[in-house]
Amino acid sequence: MESHGNAVQCIFLCEFHTIAGPRITIQVPSDYVSKDVFQIVSRYIIPKVQQLQRTFICLSMLGMKILGYPVRIVSNSYARNAFHFNVCFVFASTTRTVAFEPVVRKLTEYLIDLELSSKLLSHVADGDLFSCLQNLLTRVRNDINSNGVCLLQEGSTTIPLCVTAPECGEAAAGVVVGPHHAPIILPAFHTYARDQWDLTTLRLLPYITGFNHISRISALADVALDLVRECIRHLVALGVALLVPLFQYSNMYRPTPKLAKLAKCLALQKRCVAQCSKLPARCDVRDVFRMFASMAHGATYGEICVRFNPAALNINDRQMVLFGLVEGLIRTVHRYPVSIRRETLSEEGRSSRPLPRALPSAHTGSHRPTLPFTGFKCTHEICCSAGISSHQLHAILERDQACVVLYR
Repeated sequence: MESHGNAVQCIFLCEFHTIAGPRITIQVPSDYVSKDVFQIVSRYIIPKVQQLQRTFICLSMLGMKILGYPVRIVSNSYARNAFHFNVCFVFASTTRTVAFEPVVRKLTEYLIDLELSSKLLSHVADGDLFSCLQNLLTRVRNDINSNGVCLLQEGSTTIPLCVTAPECGEAAAGVVVGPHHAPIILPAFHTYARDQWDLTTLRLLPYITGFNHISRISALADVALDLVRECIRHLVALGVALLVPLFQYSNMYRPTPKLAKLAKCLALQKRCVAQCSKLPARCDVRDVFRMFASMAHGATYGEICVRFNPAALNINDRQMVLFGLVEGLIRTVHRYPVSIRRETLSEEGRSSRPLPRALPSAHTGSHRPTLPFTGFKCTHEICCSAGISSHQLHAILERDQACVVLYR
């Protein structure tokens, strides 16, 4: 991992004491943040209950930048039935702190678990507990500054605190992960040690194959959908995973200009043979190239497979598509259904009839919720959100005379 020098200048733990009010209980190194400075920033670091939200607080003032994650634990075992605390990282005023947000959040969650199990934070005045917590924060600061990672041990579980690349936190905010997307792990993932990944990532890992969509991964791993999407979002931003369209034989694909590289680049040809072959036999790059080049508009991948019989050519047809998408040799042609009708104009000259919705499914006796075809959602997303198969959606579209499909 990359060294971050002395990026983390100080870590301090503060709380709202029922008598003394906001105060710093521990900081490493000691006396880095003076009482006068803390009094100025305390109202932001430990906000009032009405303003408290589970979100990051980043202050840039007094020549420093403070990153924290305020917490309020509600329980009748505390005075005033609540315990407020915040563990804050202090940086130079010019430091980009977005890369340290995952560290602050995970450390805060770790401290919450310690407080709920042993009241470690609320009884920190005890000498032994004070030393334990001070040693913990010292180790976190030293390891993050020297290695960019700190491994916390909780019983038999290892919790990694990892600093991401500076641009990853910003990139994650721009990554859209839909329930219909299929993630795949890239080789860069394996450059990290296994114990650097959190438990959620390790639990999802066996199901991230490039063929399971997000909703299916959530069901197979028994992990909440929002948690799966957040995990995949950060893996994509870190550059160790990629989102590809869901594979179906009814899909249409088109070659891209990059396909020409397959005829010239020996390294790409070796990867093609390694990933597209139907083991133990080996495929011929020329056969893969011919199949990619024949992906014309209007032909589904199933029709192409019938024409070429990839099994007879020692080609793994599913892996071949995945290889082409990851390398950018082909792209998926998405289908966007949109409902249209002849507009009935009112006296004011405006449309008086709303856009219709799709007819209910007829494969069962029950009426499914109607599906709005607006042209903004592709068929993969519609199928995933409505819980129907592509065949069922195709039947609905065939019956709806007022629906057209846009290809792009």
